[in-house]
Amino acid sequence: MIEIVTPPRVETRLEIPTFGIREVTPYRGLLKRADELLREARASGIEPVGFGYLRLYVVDMSGDMEIESGFVVDPAEANGSFPAGDYAALTYRGTGIPATKALFAWADEHGVELDRKGDTFMCRYERFLTDPKVEPRKKQRDIEVAMKVAATVG
Repeated sequence: MIEIVTPPRVETRLEIPTFGIREVTPYRGLLKRADELLREARASGIEPVGFGYLRLYVVDMSGDMEIESGFVVDPAEANGSFPAGDYAALTYRGTGIPATKALFAWADEHGVELDRKGDTFMCRYERFLTDPKVEPRKKQRDIEVAMKVAATVG
């Protein structure tokens, strides 16, 4: 079950500098591994902005996933970024799969083309908006799911 906190929308965003650890991992155990990678990124000593993210480069629930776990940082400390552009996004509480399905359905319904080739995404991520020290229950935290929109010619 999910609660949509902020409804789906398209927003134009500037580039967001990030520091993360990227790897290929099976779908089974993905969230546990993402948490481990986030802890490794935090151990780097780089000062985070916010509470972390999980970026999904390749989504193959029956095979391997290519992911990155990290946090937003000052540009001088970045080893990556979320590229500038238009993003379809929503904010939810609950579990990620129904929220992601809701965003895909909204995009389809509104003719919003996502920047992807099959299972590979230009930029798809979940950004954690709630401090886990304030709200220890994961399903009660605000999380934004966002996907880069394909550039339009015109």
